[in-house]
Amino acid sequence: MSAPQARAVIFDLDGVLVDSERHWEGLETEFFSRACPGWTAAHQRAIVGMPLQRIYAYVEERFAQRPTREEFLAAFGAMFRTVYGERCGLCPGAREILAALRSRKVPLALATSTHRGYAAIALSRFSLAPYFAVFVYGDDVARGKPEPDIFLEAAGRLGVAPGSCLVVEDSRNGVLAAKAAGMPCVGISGSPGQDVSAADAVVASLEEIEATGLLPQRS
Repeated sequence: MSAPQARAVIFDLDGVLVDSERHWEGLETEFFSRACPGWTAAHQRAIVGMPLQRIYAYVEERFAQRPTREEFLAAFGAMFRTVYGERCGLCPGAREILAALRSRKVPLALATSTHRGYAAIALSRFSLAPYFAVFVYGDDVARGKPEPDIFLEAAGRLGVAPGSCLVVEDSRNGVLAAKAAGMPCVGISGSPGQDVSAADAVVASLEEIEATGLLPQRS
């Protein structure tokens, strides 16, 4: 691999640690197809990995008929509770790789576009919080993915140079954000309609990530 071996790892949540993207696609498409006439699969692909404020700005720019901000937030709040609280499971290999990295004393961060109150549902349900030293949420940064802010913030909180942080992402917006931050990135393929080919390595699941040679062996 051309990318240097990292000292710390930054994980996305949806589609990387929790198998939620397939549930999001159906619920979001159902909502926007009613609320925004003309909503297409291309629109759906474009919003994957974006924080809520960026999704609503995307909708405002493109649809004259759209939900109010209050309707949008209420609908997404219900979706988060359904997906994280009931429908999704852990992605294959998620707990195993987190445990392996923790055993090597590798600093780990979670950097998700999801707001902290909603992410807490998944973190609590699957007991994921103890694996991470740092958490950065969509409401912690001014600009969401594909801008690099969330990953730069995570690196700063970890105290590790951006170029020494490996990002694990499943969305095009997430991979672009990692590359804009100057960080090596592993792309998880399989999320609907997402092109992660710009990543330094692409794997089908976390079960294959050790084979990339990009993971730290020790902090």
